[in-house]
Amino acid sequence: MTDVRNLAIRGVREIIDEDGYSQLVVSRLISDHPELPEQDRKLLTRLVYETVLHGFSIDRIISSYTDLPLKKMKPEIRNALRIGICQLAYLQGVRSYAAVSSTVEAVKKTRARSLAGFVNGVLRHIERDLEKKFLVPDSTVELPRWLMEKLEASCPKGKAEELAGIFSLPKPVCIRMDASEEQKKEILESLKNQIGLKQGRLVPDAWYVSSGAELLQHPAFARGLLSIQDESSMAAAEALVEGLRRHLPADPVDRPVRILDMCAAPGGKSTYMALRGPERLGRDVQLISRDIHPSRVELMENYVRRLGITNMTCEAKDALAADPEDAAAYEGILLDAPCSGIGIVRSKPDILLKRTPEEIGELTDIQQRMLDNAASMLKAGGVLVYSTCTLLKEENEGQILAFLQRHPEFEEQDLQQYFPEDAGSFNRHLTLWPEENGHDGFFIALLTKKKQD
Repeated sequence: MTDVRNLAIRGVREIIDEDGYSQLVVSRLISDHPELPEQDRKLLTRLVYETVLHGFSIDRIISSYTDLPLKKMKPEIRNALRIGICQLAYLQGVRSYAAVSSTVEAVKKTRARSLAGFVNGVLRHIERDLEKKFLVPDSTVELPRWLMEKLEASCPKGKAEELAGIFSLPKPVCIRMDASEEQKKEILESLKNQIGLKQGRLVPDAWYVSSGAELLQHPAFARGLLSIQDESSMAAAEALVEGLRRHLPADPVDRPVRILDMCAAPGGKSTYMALRGPERLGRDVQLISRDIHPSRVELMENYVRRLGITNMTCEAKDALAADPEDAAAYEGILLDAPCSGIGIVRSKPDILLKRTPEEIGELTDIQQRMLDNAASMLKAGGVLVYSTCTLLKEENEGQILAFLQRHPEFEEQDLQQYFPEDAGSFNRHLTLWPEENGHDGFFIALLTKKKQD
């Protein structure tokens, strides 16, 4: 029988010690072990995500209870202590005795089995101190100092501390329904026992559920009627569709509206636009969806096949590469740019451990170059949406301000007309703050290219 704690030890090692990506690591561990029952899949996901999310605090606790430096510990021991402490201090619903004993048993199945007694001793000491309140772990996520400083400079007063609290809470799963009204009623009826089932506020077809693992086996998923996608991500695609509806000049030839999604994988925003664009715009729509990695393009193509989409073409291409054939070729462009990802920490907790201040400068340079490339590919009268899943001003408002100074042929439109007034912070562009029982953090700006005289 597969041991969940051993899988968790392996997963945390791959993410923290070997620089793996949490979503990819957990997905692979689950797919490699189809025999795992649903309850164990959920436990594995929670164990790995929570351990990585609270990584700074957990490592500080380890250093307080042993004289052996973390770097000198065997990887199996270091990561067993991490998941053991996570269960004791941060994972609700796991009894302390079971947390310790199961972790120790997992160590006995590793190459470091001779050190199982050491792990038992450290965890028992921590367990006693937690019970006596000698050790009181911080319930919020500990953010790196450099990040707290940047958030404090980017957010309204008190928002940075609020975000640290929200990052520590479980994130609900958001689904998108691409179905008729009758089909939606049937799907919602089948999900009525889901705790926390509620409709989103930003996009009508967004719904929140408490768990998404079983949704992949739902008949509507195989039929292409529902997908898992965060509502803030849908909002970025919605902004482009609605922007085109409001600003697209009439074409007497009635050509298909050409939309480019420059950094499209895994394809959620592209499929949203491909499905909703024709009806909303009253014209055929052709989506060109690109990603630099062929493997991610293949993921998009699988997505397209599942949804039965026929007006979307997937291509492997670098968004920084200029192609003469792309010059002024598109009525609409969505640039969901590579970014620091600070708004999606709950979905990708490894971001807190991997991002550095130096990377932010590198990312802003890439974003600027991509924006300039997008400007050259957009037709006069066209619509450009720039979005990120970060909350830092230099990647968001700063990029838009600098872009408008470099490109006076563009003007920014007011998104307050597109979304509910309490959606987030508006300043023509929109900052969506992570919500406790809702969407991730996101930034969206809509720009139009002035028509030629």
